[in-house]
Amino acid sequence: MSTLEGKRRKWVAGVAAVAAVGAVSAPLLWSGSGDRADAKGTALTGPAGTRPQADFDNDGRADQVSGSPNAEVSGTRQAGYLAVTYGSDRPGAGRHQVLGQGSEGVPGKPSSGAGFGGHSTARDFDGDGYTDLAVTSSVGRKSTVIVLWGSKAGLHGGTYLKDAAGEVTTAVGGDFDGDKKADLVTGFGPKGLLKGPFTRDGTAAGTGAVPEPHVDDKEGEEIPNPSLEAAGDLNGDHTDDLVTLSSNETDDNTNHVVWASRYLQGGKDGFAQPAKSHIPGNGAATVGDVDDDGYGDLVVSRRGEQRDCGALTVVYGTSHGPGPRRTTLTKGSPDVPGQASGACDYTALDAGDVDGDGHADVLGGADLDSPGKEQSGSATLVRGSRNGLTGEGAQRFRGKSFSSEEGSDDSFGLSVRLADQDGDGKSDLAIGHPGRDDNAGAVYALPGAEEKLPTEEAVTLSPKDFGLSGSLTKLGYTAPDLLN
Repeated sequence: MSTLEGKRRKWVAGVAAVAAVGAVSAPLLWSGSGDRADAKGTALTGPAGTRPQADFDNDGRADQVSGSPNAEVSGTRQAGYLAVTYGSDRPGAGRHQVLGQGSEGVPGKPSSGAGFGGHSTARDFDGDGYTDLAVTSSVGRKSTVIVLWGSKAGLHGGTYLKDAAGEVTTAVGGDFDGDKKADLVTGFGPKGLLKGPFTRDGTAAGTGAVPEPHVDDKEGEEIPNPSLEAAGDLNGDHTDDLVTLSSNETDDNTNHVVWASRYLQGGKDGFAQPAKSHIPGNGAATVGDVDDDGYGDLVVSRRGEQRDCGALTVVYGTSHGPGPRRTTLTKGSPDVPGQASGACDYTALDAGDVDGDGHADVLGGADLDSPGKEQSGSATLVRGSRNGLTGEGAQRFRGKSFSSEEGSDDSFGLSVRLADQDGDGKSDLAIGHPGRDDNAGAVYALPGAEEKLPTEEAVTLSPKDFGLSGSLTKLGYTAPDLLN
């Protein structure tokens, strides 16, 4: 079973138990951080080599997306919906919008098990200067992708993508052929790549193949069912690349899991897989230019053998893609706060430029980190520098950093996001805390800063801020564009 599949099963199992909430209520799914899009086309990267900014109304401030695919909508169980928080002068304090199938302009109607919003990715898919949002939805055993269109007023109206029907579980945005148009990868196979720009009737400019990587374990046995893990420009050619993940439990009754990742290089002639991979096995990944050398770096949360708990590794980009140079930080590294516990691995990662110095910084969420408390969770911010990722200036957050009501099994840090929500040139933090207030959930939005981030300036978002009600909503539960 792949890591992505495992994460989705954990997520479905956790939320299904609370899907029958009478009123619509959702966990925040953070989409996008980066530079403002061109008036024509899509920015290739955001600040410090991160993904483009999700800016649905094109006002120069990042917007946030919240989704609850297992929520009950109008009496229909597990129909799902999305909530949007638009950028403002204060992170997290902008206007709100709730969207689902059945909303004005959104195709389809609420249906049981559709899971609308189970995954989403933000790019300017039609090239009009406004970020759009591609959202997955399922009916029975089939699934599809709906694009919600950006406009001056924000997200408005939507269209089914004609070439995305089938078994779409993820949707990954990027410019994978180097034509400066946003594309969409929906899986492996001869038509796994949908090329942009897309028309408003849901037609792609073309399709392309996404090769399924061949990965063997140490015994030469193939590891099946690869999943998409991260996207970004890892070789400096202004074309996005893909990172895939394969994992498989061994058959020796040890419950040992084999982890392996591969790099698919994007280009005008399609994807190519280099013969050698320098990417270690991992369970979460993000892309950003940590050392500001012009090449996107791959930051991963290590899994498998020969690692320390909470290991965060940067595989530095080169003109040939991820290279042999690495930096690894753990919770035992100098200046990195926290202590190694039984489940301190990062399960969510994002990159942005928190201090505005041109180096990508990394925010990692470890929702099972539990020194002294069962699954209480944590999030850690580490900084980039000209020498790479460093523990200097690192900062750790817990639920009690923002609330006195931290409790067991609250999964603080299950979702994280770095995005410039207030337009000041610094990425702001968003951290999900789905177990707060008896699983009603919360998300904390905190402004970026050159020095220590002041938690007293955080904005706390609750279901009531979206005009929603009901307990057990687990706001802050999932993060679709993170692919973890």
